[in-house]
Amino acid sequence: MTDTLTTQRLLNAGDYSLIKRDATDATVCHMWLHSGRRASSPRTQQQYLRTWRAFSAYVAKPLQAVTLEDLQAWQASLTGAPATRKATTAAVRSLFAFAQSVGYVRANVATMLEQESVPDLAYRKVVDEPTILRMVDRCETPRDTALLLVLYSSGARVSEILALTWQDVTPRTDGGAVLHILFGKGRKQREAGISRTAHSAMLALGDEAAPATAPVFSTRTGKALDRQAA
Repeated sequence: MTDTLTTQRLLNAGDYSLIKRDATDATVCHMWLHSGRRASSPRTQQQYLRTWRAFSAYVAKPLQAVTLEDLQAWQASLTGAPATRKATTAAVRSLFAFAQSVGYVRANVATMLEQESVPDLAYRKVVDEPTILRMVDRCETPRDTALLLVLYSSGARVSEILALTWQDVTPRTDGGAVLHILFGKGRKQREAGISRTAHSAMLALGDEAAPATAPVFSTRTGKALDRQAA
């Protein structure tokens, strides 16, 4: 059994051009998680690590022994929403691409996996203005009202809005404002506009004595609001 597994490994062993010859799957996985955009996103690292562990448990063999048949069987076993399955497949494809780039595997067998097409249903997630107004009426605090209006007006993620400081908000002449989002997806800087109503609600939260680096949405102690508290 051991000899058979060793032979299987050698069938797709790479030239180890950028990695030590005693490297293991765990070594490659660690390097993969700490490379590229993943290195700056602990949340993405955790998601990819869970994907890797589940994949490894399913195939029950080293990366160098995994065949296209193994990958196709694993992909067929995936459950959940189409977008989730697509993201899971993309993660494993990324791992194999990295393993090939460092010379751990000779061929990237995962490149043969077909990505599941996911219909664009973004239009179904759009909340109309009457619904937003009803939600605003139910807000219990000015902070909750401002947060809801800013989220709706900007289209930004909750985590992006909660990371804003006052120096990230530039007023416009029409009464609205431009938000300079510094922690968007992949840590790319971008801008998002908000309406006069949203900006006014945001300004009502401000403290003239607060420094420019103070969070816009804060707790009673002045710390940035987290997603759980929001």
